[in-house]
Amino acid sequence: MRRVVSVRQRRFSSRFIVPLTLSAFAAAIVALYFTVLQSECNGGLISRKLCFYLKAPLVWVTPERVIAAPPPTVISPAAVPSGVDPHSIRGIAADEIALYREQVAGGPGGFIGISGTREEESAEGRNLYVTDSAEPFVGVLELGIFNFPAPLPLAITCLLDFVQTACEPSSETVQQISLASDQILQVPITLMALEDGLHDIVVVAWQDLSPEAGQDDPRRDIAWQKAIRASIASGGETSPQRIEYLPLPLPMHVLGLEGFVVSNKRDPWDRYGGFRAETYLQARPGEELNVFLHLFNQQAFRVEYAIAAFIDYQQTPIAYRGGTYATLFFSTKANAWYAIPIRLKAPLEPGLHELVLLGEHFPEARMDLESTLYRDARTLSLDLFSSARILLEVVDSSN
Repeated sequence: MRRVVSVRQRRFSSRFIVPLTLSAFAAAIVALYFTVLQSECNGGLISRKLCFYLKAPLVWVTPERVIAAPPPTVISPAAVPSGVDPHSIRGIAADEIALYREQVAGGPGGFIGISGTREEESAEGRNLYVTDSAEPFVGVLELGIFNFPAPLPLAITCLLDFVQTACEPSSETVQQISLASDQILQVPITLMALEDGLHDIVVVAWQDLSPEAGQDDPRRDIAWQKAIRASIASGGETSPQRIEYLPLPLPMHVLGLEGFVVSNKRDPWDRYGGFRAETYLQARPGEELNVFLHLFNQQAFRVEYAIAAFIDYQQTPIAYRGGTYATLFFSTKANAWYAIPIRLKAPLEPGLHELVLLGEHFPEARMDLESTLYRDARTLSLDLFSSARILLEVVDSSN
């Protein structure tokens, strides 16, 4: 009798032991996965790289908040005070400049600002200007630096709706100057024949790196490029210019980074589990460079980006998915990282060249509303996202 029971017990065990083992294994995997989801991917339990890949599927289904632009309205300029020339420009006041100098507390610093004429100032707030239909915007860039040991070489350029343009019709597209401490640079701005609606004006101030600044120069590894941004309501209308947002690859989990990195690798992890930004690329004259734009949005809401490429401070087209664009416009999911394959054409002239990509949050934003609508994001009116300053060496293979 005991033998029969023993056989039955063995038969019972062999029938159910495999499913029970698989269930336990699955439960362990699920427990491990949830542990990963709760972790900060700091390389403790598993590698940082594997941790981010395991968390990636969550990005595809995670709900996100969308920041809705305000409905278009017609706005009026502020009243010009009696006895004030309506064509004059208020500019940055002396007491503001003194405050900026005090705030840097002896270290290197400075200020940057765009001002329009008195008749263009908006009653709605700062960083928004109003022009009549088909009339130009007239203004000035003001830039000053403090406590720099030597004059700073700069390259100044304007972007209208994120496309490079001369700051005024008679000027060069890129103005190269040298600015010493406690000097104030004033660059006139005249933007002609704007279509009715909301326009975006950005003035960029690059530190002009010489070819002697090698690939390991710390000035190349930056995340922000100094710039100032304002809005122009042409005809008093605030309807934004039509933007076509391009499709993106599938997102993966964000790395805790904001902005973007240019790399010649789809997966540019270094041995420590981080990303390495390219500061040197090599190409033949006119060769098409295949690189990846790693775009990061660590915010808890969808963020739109405008991205443009520059070689020797001149805007250059970007090829993406069979099309060629002056500016790429992307709408990114919350907490997402995208590896975007793009192509850039190298210059025809052999030698050393500067390559950099610039980007901005929310290209349809009204700058007077940034502190209310976009308060969870970084201040929009100052700075642009920047790739590393890439030293692009064009080598003539015929020599």
